[in-house]
Amino acid sequence: MSKYLLLGLLVVAIAVGTYIGCDGAGARAGVAKDAIIAKLDAALGELKVKRKKIELKQNELQDKLSVLREKRYRTEARLDLLKKKKDNSASTMDSIRANIERVQTLVSDVQASSDGTIERNGKTYTTADIQKLAEEVARKFKSEQTQLASFETSYNALAKSVEFLKKQESTSSSLMKDLKQKISEIDAKKIAVDAVRDSTSIAGDNESISEGLEAMAKEIEDLGVDVEAALR
Repeated sequence: MSKYLLLGLLVVAIAVGTYIGCDGAGARAGVAKDAIIAKLDAALGELKVKRKKIELKQNELQDKLSVLREKRYRTEARLDLLKKKKDNSASTMDSIRANIERVQTLVSDVQASSDGTIERNGKTYTTADIQKLAEEVARKFKSEQTQLASFETSYNALAKSVEFLKKQESTSSSLMKDLKQKISEIDAKKIAVDAVRDSTSIAGDNESISEGLEAMAKEIEDLGVDVEAALR
């Protein structure tokens, strides 16, 4: 908005200067104007170099974004697979816990029996049988518990990786957006300066034009600082 307002003021100043400028003042203003235009051209030249750097940086960021997205997609796929394994392991743990409860009941029953045996579903179990069954269930529980803990550790680590990749993606995307904005600002400023330079050559010289050009030169200088900061 400010650059269009400045451009409008410059055009008005040119028109007014055509009628109120005097020879002596016009000559002095012409020298000042030429000096400022030279300053504008130099500043625009520097911006052109920085604009090219921005384009290169954009390409670099675009490549990085592509790599990040691919890595995130692969990590999310591994995360989904690991979640299934983790959920299956948790389900198996629940089944083992149910078996443990049944074995504990059998242990209690065989200990309470007079001859150290019990009959279940048409089959006779001795104390040794129950002990062996209890050890087997305990072994399976310990093995599954270790595996589930490993799944959960890997899952949490992968989940953090996905979040980290998402943040990197978001940061790179924001930088891309900012750099595109800087390119737009440079292009708009170049158009504005060219328009003002053409207008001054037609309308003549005056101090108001010189002051307007000086203000525009300051804007370009500030834009150059912003661009440099963005590149860094």
